[in-house]
Parts: sequence; structure tokens; C-alpha cells
Amino acid sequence: MNSVFRRRFIGSDFLLLWFAQAGSSFGEFLFAATATVWVATGLFPHSAHLPTFMALIVLSATVPRIVVAPIAGVLVDRWNVRYTMVVSDAARVLCYTVLLIVVEWESGSDAVRYWAALIVLTSGNVSAQFFNPARAALMQVVIPEERRVEAASTSMFALTGVAMAATALGPISYAVLGVAASISVCIGAYGLSLLMTCLTENRSVRADDPPGHFWSEFVGGFRTAWASAPLRMVLIGVLLYGFSLGINNTALSLYGLKTLHLEPKQYGLLSMMFPAGNLVASISGVRLVKRYGQHRVYVLSLIGLGVGYGVYGLVRSVPVAFVTMFGCGLVFSLYVLCQGPILQEATPAGYMGRITAISTPAMALASAVGTVAVSQLLGLLISPGSGSSRAVADPYGTMIAVGAGIMLVGGVVMFAAQRKRPPDSDPAERSATATSTSG
Repeated sequence: MNSVFRRRFIGSDFLLLWFAQAGSSFGEFLFAATATVWVATGLFPHSAHLPTFMALIVLSATVPRIVVAPIAGVLVDRWNVRYTMVVSDAARVLCYTVLLIVVEWESGSDAVRYWAALIVLTSGNVSAQFFNPARAALMQVVIPEERRVEAASTSMFALTGVAMAATALGPISYAVLGVAASISVCIGAYGLSLLMTCLTENRSVRADDPPGHFWSEFVGGFRTAWASAPLRMVLIGVLLYGFSLGINNTALSLYGLKTLHLEPKQYGLLSMMFPAGNLVASISGVRLVKRYGQHRVYVLSLIGLGVGYGVYGLVRSVPVAFVTMFGCGLVFSLYVLCQGPILQEATPAGYMGRITAISTPAMALASAVGTVAVSQLLGLLISPGSGSSRAVADPYGTMIAVGAGIMLVGGVVMFAAQRKRPPDSDPAERSATATSTSG
């Protein structure tokens, strides 16, 4: 058991940062899930403006990723990353404490509670744009080069498990104990993250060259990312997956509920297949990535996701939907297992904040474009009138297949370009080639 523990958690600092990530993510997912139910059923259940209120909740997470993340990346590379994480968690603890006071304030109106929650959600997501790249920069020096895939596996397992638990616990705790209990749990989760970060050794991760002009460093991050073939590959992959994600965010639920005619409980089970696949591959995928190389598996995972979502959208079968959703969860976990180690390997010292903060808004922008595009196209595919007469038989599955097709074609092009590069461009691929040759 001690040997297994050491393989999974590598060292004390990684273990502390693992708990910090788990606590921070738990608080983020828990209140996001709680806020959605609270607004829809508690604050404004009969309001004509409910869609607007819900949209603002979604934007509180999206806008900071697009606007704040690139700026935060430059600043994180200038600052002490451990101190940045501490301040980020402390700010979130303070914000949620203030929200708890507002919620418990008996004379406060529902409108006051809503705007207080929206401000806290936005502030928490702004803080996360500093916390996440700072943690990534610290992880780059904490994790030994040969253990990066195992570290990504352990982090993926934590993030998936936390997301599943927090997303389920948020509405349950709200229904049973009220919103104040959910907020209190969030305070405890961010407090745990704060404590774990304080116990982590303070390490220097700054670049060798002194800080320059802010905007020159900002542009320098983009130049560094695009000049490196591995980083360029990651960014293109992020854009491909993000566009498909934006389509799926709108079309997946409508496809399951309207095309497959699933009951809400059945659709809930279908949704669980994806994180279930994540959990399985986060444990079993390490050996696969190490054998075939993280660069190769990264591109193949994009192709696999394109195939999986394409089958999901085109084959109108409930059993096939369950199987393909589980399979997509497996492949997505491989995608994540490769992405982190590639970034850590290819990013120069002192640039992790800027590189990480480029991929975050890139994903958010691509997802937003996909969401807007599919919403407009669905309006064209579904003919006006009763709403049941459609220009195509299955507009929702068609949109899912379109997004999958774009990701599949992009992945195939990337794989073809990758085949032209020498195998020593990826140390893991070089090792796999040497192993197969000696065998």
C-alpha cells in the first residue's frame, strides 16, 4: 500500500497541491450547482426574467476566463506563485463569508441575495484565473519529469471525483439544509485549499530574464506558444475540442430528451456515463500514454472523441448512446492525461502562467462560438410554427455530428502532420520506439 501511495502521490508537496486542487474545485462546483437550483426554484421560480438570471450565472464563469485569464497569466509569471494561490483562496473564503451573512440577513430581499451571489460567483471565478495558472506553474517544478503522466492521472481522478460529488451534493444540500449550508461547505472547501497551499514549500518558478513591459510579456506568451510545435498542437486541440464542447453544451441534452425521448432520470444516468469513463481511464490510461507517447495519444484522443460523438449523434439508439458516452469519457480522460505533461515539458521556465492563461480563454472563446453557432443553426433547422415540424429529422443529433466531424478532421490533419516529424520530437515516443525496436 505504501508503494501504491508513493506511485500515485509522488511527494509531499504534490499531495498538498492535490488536496488544494480538490478543495478549490469542490467549492467551485458545489456552489455553481447550488446557485442554479437556488435561483430557479427558490429566488425567482415564476419570474419572466428567469432565463436572463440563469444566463448571468453562466456568464459569471465564462467572462473571467476570456477577459481576466490572459492578464492574470502575465502577472502570475511575475509574482510568487504560492503567495498568489494563498491570496486567491483567502479572497474566496472572504467573499463566501460575506455572502453567508447576506443570505442569513432576514431583511434582505431575494434580489439582494441574487446579486450578492452573482458578485461572489464572479469574484470567485476571477480569483480562479490566478489560482489555476499559479498552481500549474508550481506543479511544473514539484513533479519530476518522468512522473508527469502519473501526476496528471492522479489530478484527473481527483477533479472528476470532486466534480461528480460536488455537482450531486450541491442541490441535495440545498434541498435538505438550505443555501446557507452549501455556502458554509464552500467556505470549508476553500479553507482546506488555503491550508494545504500554506503548508506547501515556497519555490521560485520565475523566468531567468527580468520582467519587462506588461504588453510585451503578454505578446511574448503568444509567440512562445505558437513557436513551439507541442504547444501549438495543444492550442489547436483546445480550439477543436472547445468548439465541439460549445455545440454539445446546447445539443446533448436536447438530443437525449427529445430525439431519444429519455425521461429526466434516464438522461441523468446517461450523463453519468461520461465522468464514469473519466474515472476508469484516469487510473488505467497511464500505461497506455507511456507506451505510445503523450504527443501521439493526444492527437489520437481528438480523433477518438470525433468518432465517438459522431456515432452518438448519428445512431439513434439508447444503448449505443450509453456505450458511446462512456467511451467518450474514456477518451477525454486520455486527452487530459496528455495535455498537462505536454505543457509542463514544452513550456519554458517562468512562462507557465502565460501559456496556461492562453489555453483557458481559447477554450472559452471556441466554446462560446460553438454555442452561438448551434443556437442559430437550430433555429434554421427547426421550422417555425408548431415546433414539431422540422427541416431535418434530427437537428440535435446533426449538430452534434457536425461538431464531431470538425474535431475528427482536425485530429486527422494533426496526426498526418505529426507523422512527418521525427520520433525524437517526443521523448515518450522515442522511448516507445526504442522499446519496440529492442523487442
